[in-house]
Amino acid sequence: MVTDKRWGLLSLKLLNGVPVPLYILGISTFPTIGVMVQVLIIYCLSIFCGGGIPVFNFVQILLFLFVCIIFWVSVLLCIALMIKDYKQRDFVMNTLMMPVLFAAPLFYSLEKAPMFLRFLSQINPLTYQLEAMRTIAFSVPDYSYIIVVLILAVCIFCIASICLYYVDFSTDEH
Repeated sequence: MVTDKRWGLLSLKLLNGVPVPLYILGISTFPTIGVMVQVLIIYCLSIFCGGGIPVFNFVQILLFLFVCIIFWVSVLLCIALMIKDYKQRDFVMNTLMMPVLFAAPLFYSLEKAPMFLRFLSQINPLTYQLEAMRTIAFSVPDYSYIIVVLILAVCIFCIASICLYYVDFSTDEH
């Protein structure tokens, strides 16, 4: 996204009629392929090691992961539109992503976490995505996390689309 904006490819694509939602889906292609390959490798390794989840649940997780990828690409696209150069981009992305990753209950239980961390996890979208994937993987009939993630993904996708409609094509980078 930053490269497309910097070198004028974004304006070229949008002015030549590429619909904004399709542009967002297009830039989601490489992250989707990367994540899907990683997940397939991990799934094969889990089967080889004697674990694993049912294939139907695994396919559901793959579809749900696509929704999560669209969410994060849309969030990062909105952030990237405000960034003027690569140094600023690297600083902002690292500063924002580190708390998001550590505040999600990926490797720990929220019951024993400090109150501040529990609060951060309640406003962290990654928490809801992880819990939704757990409900899918273990066939727990709790769809509240899935619905929250779907609503957030649609809202952020719409916000990213609106942001792209009003993007400033000028750049200060040399």
